[in-house]
Amino acid sequence: MSFVYTPGIKIHINAPSEAKFDKNKPTKLVLYALPNGNSTDWAIGKMPTKGDDWHYHIQHIGAQTRFIRAINQEYNFVTVYLEANTKSWGSWRKAEPMRDEKIKETVEYLLSLFSEYHPHIELNSHSGGGNFIFGFMDANSEIPSYVKKISFIDSNYNWDNERYGHKLKKWLETSPDNSLFVACYDDANALLDGKPFVSRKGGTWHRTYLMQRYLKKNMKRLVWNKTENDSIIYFTANDRRKKSTCWHEYKNACNEPLPYLRFPPNMSRNPCGHEKYIFPKPPIA
Repeated sequence: MSFVYTPGIKIHINAPSEAKFDKNKPTKLVLYALPNGNSTDWAIGKMPTKGDDWHYHIQHIGAQTRFIRAINQEYNFVTVYLEANTKSWGSWRKAEPMRDEKIKETVEYLLSLFSEYHPHIELNSHSGGGNFIFGFMDANSEIPSYVKKISFIDSNYNWDNERYGHKLKKWLETSPDNSLFVACYDDANALLDGKPFVSRKGGTWHRTYLMQRYLKKNMKRLVWNKTENDSIIYFTANDRRKKSTCWHEYKNACNEPLPYLRFPPNMSRNPCGHEKYIFPKPPIA
């Protein structure tokens, strides 16, 4: 199911069917902020057919969701695709004041939809989608306890030690259930048409090293391990409670309603070929 959440946030929820949704299990709400220029359909992916746009075959979040559900039966896995109407979370955030508060409001609203099913939030992003996570961090004085995992996939361009370091450190130290995953490629040396496309310090390669060095310096209890092969560098950090922080550094959906969710009685519903839901603005807690 999909709905438009003002101002200009397209949300697509992929959840197990009512028959497969176990109300006695905890629920993982994985919020996936789309990369710049991508649509939700492209992010979901599909089987290849002649004439496809190549974007359909680079993420395949739909297939990954089905795979995770098949191998892990401990949770209800819900994937939530988050697409800005500008196709860029960076430009969306800059469009008008208080946009970061809207991001916070959106996350809290999604959490409330599954409130009966023991939910927690996992924030995930690809490329420019990292702007969504940083906007969420900017809107909160500290990262809320309902967030259990944060993942940056080539998406930590906005990282700043002073702005985000203490919040991330405090959140990681608060609970052994909290974990961080970061993956990046060596965009400092990557070329497009024979030319660099980011500065030496402007990409995710440099920002990832800044993050790792900050946490290594400021979280003394972490024991860091580094392994490397011909194409990937792995950093992992386990504290004494064995929770992990991990770095990997690299050299069409139907909008069916979910019957077990309780939607606000005053929502408006605009049926067309598929279902489209436009939700009223919820109050900020």
